[in-house]
Amino acid sequence: SRPCILHQMGKCSAPCVGLISSEDYQASMREAAQVLEGKGTAFVATLRVQMDKAAEEERFEEAAHYRDQLKALELVTATQGVNDAASGKNRDVVSIAREESEGHAVVLQFRGGRLLAVRHFHLQNTDASIPSEELLSEFLAQYYLDRSRMSAAPDIEAEPGFAGDGSSPVEVLLEHLPPDLELLSKTLGLDFRVLGPTDECEPLERQVLNVASANARHGLELARRKNAGHGIQALEEVQEKLQLAKLPQRIECYDISNTQGDDPVASRVCFVDGAPDKNLYRRYQIKTVVGSNDFAMMREVLGRRFANVEEDLPDLVVVDGGKGQLSQAVAILEELNVQGVAVVGLAKARTESDFRSKEVKSSLERIFIPGRKNPVPLLPHTKAYQLLVHVRDEAHRFAVSYHRLLRSKRSLRSEES
Repeated sequence: SRPCILHQMGKCSAPCVGLISSEDYQASMREAAQVLEGKGTAFVATLRVQMDKAAEEERFEEAAHYRDQLKALELVTATQGVNDAASGKNRDVVSIAREESEGHAVVLQFRGGRLLAVRHFHLQNTDASIPSEELLSEFLAQYYLDRSRMSAAPDIEAEPGFAGDGSSPVEVLLEHLPPDLELLSKTLGLDFRVLGPTDECEPLERQVLNVASANARHGLELARRKNAGHGIQALEEVQEKLQLAKLPQRIECYDISNTQGDDPVASRVCFVDGAPDKNLYRRYQIKTVVGSNDFAMMREVLGRRFANVEEDLPDLVVVDGGKGQLSQAVAILEELNVQGVAVVGLAKARTESDFRSKEVKSSLERIFIPGRKNPVPLLPHTKAYQLLVHVRDEAHRFAVSYHRLLRSKRSLRSEES
């Protein structure tokens, strides 16, 4: 029935009680959006003219109002700007930092020469064997094909020169040359520029690339520190969720990788106290199995591992898969009379609806426990989920990278012969 105190203080136009028309309100929202997009320079000039005119006509309260607006607007635009770094362009600046199987991508978003946002994306469990340029290409495709990241508000008109909508960049500035750059540019509808160390460019372009690179390295360092270990609480959650007799201080996970039975390999990763211990990682070439038989391959690998009586036993063994893989693991441990080692199968989330369904639904990650008919679902927000999925994904990454290495060596030998 009446506006709140913000209207009385002059900080709100009170649309809730109809004290501003819909048209004027939409116009003010468009102006606010343009300021946030770095296009507030024109408003500064307009406000100065209105302030001077009101002062000349001795409408001093109105002039003071324009003065306050000017100060607020200048403050906003000053904090937006990074020395007008992009020279008035609408541009994204992208950089990726990498270390082993982890990467961190940063996107600096410049609109109208103003830095509006710094977006961070941690790339966990990447294949360490692929070049940085290929990882960059994959990131660019995923980022820009997701148009929901770039959609403008429906009431904001697209500015001239924008690619497709009101917030897409005209240009994407990169420090590495991704493969198939021409195809990538055509597919995404974006203009990519790559600046190498020796390329001639404006000093500010080099500066913003350096800023993006520094942000990526810093983000990677912070993420690695955060993910170095999952902590005692995660181990306690795993113990409770899986009803283990003791805390799983040493967790081992196994995964198989092959291409229709060719170059079959397996991996073992080991987490101690919730953190990966890469000194305990192992790679296995499958020796006794012919063809694509993941069950038999898992049987061979576990047999080789637990026949080694000199190595410490894990508290928990995780195999990548469902009931079939779990049954193989349980059988081999029983044959070898291995005592005190819990075994579970961790199955990936799966799609629950077919292609005729209007809505696609996915199940949760599921844990299969010996003697239990139904799997235990894992909720994504839990520490147990984050630890077990990290273990499983790390084993998968380690197996796939080894498989690719052997496959490339075989291809090289065949070419030489």
